[in-house]
Amino acid sequence: MNRKAYSVLFSCLLATTFFHEYNARGLIPPVPAWVKGNGPVYLERIREKRNTNDSPLTLSSPAENLLVVLNATAAVALVIDINVNLFVLLDGNSGSGVCVNKDGSKGAHIPGGLWNSADGTLDDFLISIGADLSGLLTIAGSITFTLETVTIEVLEVVTSLVICLVDILDVELLADVTLALVLVISIVAAVLDLLAGPLEGLLVLVVGVIELAVDICGLLNILQGLASVLVLVAGTLLKALAAGVLLELGVIIGAVDGLVCLVNLILQLGAHLNLSPLAGLLGNAQSLCLLIGQLGGNVSVGLSGLFLVIGNLLALIAGSIQIDVFILVLIQFVALGSQNGSSNLLGELHAELTLLLNACGKVNATGVLGGLVTIVEALLNGTLAIGGIVISVVIEVLLKGIVGPVSGLLGVVVEVLILITSVVSTALCIPQLLLILICLLDSPLGIQLLLYLGINLGRGPCICKLLSEVLSNLGGVIGLLLGGNLFGVLVGLPVIGNIVNALDVAVRVRGKISLKILLNASNVVTILIRGLLQLVTGIYIGVRAAVVTQAKQLKERCTSAAVFVHVALIVSISV
Repeated sequence: MNRKAYSVLFSCLLATTFFHEYNARGLIPPVPAWVKGNGPVYLERIREKRNTNDSPLTLSSPAENLLVVLNATAAVALVIDINVNLFVLLDGNSGSGVCVNKDGSKGAHIPGGLWNSADGTLDDFLISIGADLSGLLTIAGSITFTLETVTIEVLEVVTSLVICLVDILDVELLADVTLALVLVISIVAAVLDLLAGPLEGLLVLVVGVIELAVDICGLLNILQGLASVLVLVAGTLLKALAAGVLLELGVIIGAVDGLVCLVNLILQLGAHLNLSPLAGLLGNAQSLCLLIGQLGGNVSVGLSGLFLVIGNLLALIAGSIQIDVFILVLIQFVALGSQNGSSNLLGELHAELTLLLNACGKVNATGVLGGLVTIVEALLNGTLAIGGIVISVVIEVLLKGIVGPVSGLLGVVVEVLILITSVVSTALCIPQLLLILICLLDSPLGIQLLLYLGINLGRGPCICKLLSEVLSNLGGVIGLLLGGNLFGVLVGLPVIGNIVNALDVAVRVRGKISLKILLNASNVVTILIRGLLQLVTGIYIGVRAAVVTQAKQLKERCTSAAVFVHVALIVSISV
């Protein structure tokens, strides 16, 4: 039987119950539920490993050179010394720690003798060492390392600590033993640069203990957003302080979301400075929304997450980002927002927008910030429309949708994409959504997002890379199948078929059209899907190398920890 005949045969078989019988008989190897070094760790158990009872992180500065982020419940702390460009991760349960310099060129794992929460407070320990971390790199009995020589054992220790300081990335850290150290070095290096540059002098403003609404990734994003505002309005924090500004960081860095943070910034800066340099930033809807998202930590939940989505939508309208970037941000908000969202976000939005208007009035900035006032009033009136898209309708769909039934969450994503057809056609963005949903199978967090969207993946998903596992087991079969109808092939694949069916239902309900029709009409995305299959299976199915490269780049964007939390990773580790 020739190749074409095989394609026709398998396409027919996939349209029947054959594939499911084939799977039930064990002829398709199951996806292994394991992660190197962690045993059978399922998504449902990830939160248990943190053992933090969702305790918020706190920020403090017990000495003029130290910045401390503490998870008191887990007794885990990140301490940054700005004088010597070092940081230490401390385990208050065992008295151990890992100290690393800014670029990762020097590090030491200290197995004991440091802060023990049973013996005293973290501040007491830091005072006992003279508030100087430099000596920690040379403590007798420590295990020294560099990024090139660091061992798996040290990386696992770092992971166990950093996992208590992050939120959504915990599943990614468990799956990639190098990621925690890469992430914390990248965050600390960026914080140190800010504290030596536009935010110099910040530590003297950290009074008492500030309760954070974000993790360490979000903290960096807030500081970057704060710096961008200060650079425009004063040049640096030091210049703002010299002009009489005294920032109350508890209501800025510790704000519940980015909108409240902006309100407090306007009130505190506007009392002493001319806010007209902010007119361009705040008077443009795109930059305003992105700033609010950043001041909220670039998280994907609550009003901060909403403004991040809208900011990216406006960037899409302006042509400054591609559709896949927007879809990924949209998926994160709907999936994660459904787990963490308030039932009255619309009410909170109106209340906080009103506070923003009032803040402009209190500092007599209604005139110089007229563009901001116009945008806020349109949002309050439900009339904001840009580029042929009624943004206010998109906002309502999102905020009502994430508190609806889980079965309708994927439909919320679809409905938003249908609302933006004046910018990107449904025939392009819905197939692109399918491609991204498939790509998410190659990421532990991506799998979690799919589950939160109500997609039944069918086999007790683990935190390994399902896409690679599924397709590598079916590589030879796929090579024969793809001469037939792509929709029929995808529906018949394990796990991937569940995604296709779920999206097909959502498209039929929200858009009154079938996914099969849209997929057949989108040659560009269809080829990319084939390129993705060729990339993952290693089986040549006639897709050009350039297309495979495109598919690879898209998959990497969709599964990058840096993209999920908006933190640039500046180092790499090979083990």
